[in-house]
Amino acid sequence: MGQLFVFPKPSKGQLATCYVKKLAELNHYISANEMYGHHFNEAYDQDNISLKQLCDLTGHNSTVMQDVMLLINDQNELNTFLYGHLHIPSYHLTKELFVCRSCLEEQSFMEGKWRIAWLPCCTKHHKALTPFNYSAEPIYEPDKQVIETLLQIQPALERALDNDAFNKDLNTDNSIVAKVDKQLKRSLKPDKLESLNHRNKKYSRRYFPYKRSEAFLFMECLYDQIVA
Repeated sequence: MGQLFVFPKPSKGQLATCYVKKLAELNHYISANEMYGHHFNEAYDQDNISLKQLCDLTGHNSTVMQDVMLLINDQNELNTFLYGHLHIPSYHLTKELFVCRSCLEEQSFMEGKWRIAWLPCCTKHHKALTPFNYSAEPIYEPDKQVIETLLQIQPALERALDNDAFNKDLNTDNSIVAKVDKQLKRSLKPDKLESLNHRNKKYSRRYFPYKRSEAFLFMECLYDQIVA
C-alpha cells in the first residue's frame, strides 16, 4: 500500500516493537495491527518485525534501520534477531519486556538491549530492570548486593555488545553472542543442553540461571571471557 505519511528516523538502539508502535500512533492508526493489515494485509507479530517491512513502510534504507534493534532478517536463520550486524538467538531474550523506568522518564523510547537476558540492569541509573508488565517475574531479584555485583560486570558486556553490533568485519566466532553461547552451554545440565540444541520454541528464559549463586557464576564467567 506504499509508504507511511510520517516516518521519523529511529533513535539509536530503539526496540523494534517500540518503533512500530510509534509509527502507528504518528500515522493515526488505532494499533500496529491495523497498520500492518492496511499495508501488508497480514496480522502484526511483535516477534516477527522484518527489516524489509520497515524499509518499505518508511522509505528509509537498511543502514538507517540498523538503529532499530531486534528485527528479523528475511534471509536470516530461524529464530534469530538483528542487533546491528549481530544475529542474536531468541533464547538470549526475555519473554517479558523489562525496562528502566528512570530512562523512560528521560527519553521517549524503549531500548532493544532491555530484552537481552544477560543485561539485567541499567548501568546509567544503577538499578535492576523491572517488568514493564508487573505481572511478570524479574529475571534477577533486585537485591542490593546482587545489583552492585552485576553493575561491576555488566558495563564490559555492554561495551562488547555495542562494539560487535557495528563492526562489519567481526568474526562471529569471537563475538559476544558466541561467548554467551559458550558459557551458557558450559553451565547447562546435559538434558537442558540437548533441549537447547534441538529446540523449536522461540523463548527459553529457563536456560538462563534463576538462582542467585548460579546467576553470579554465569555473569562472572562471561565477564572473565570478555576481559581475558
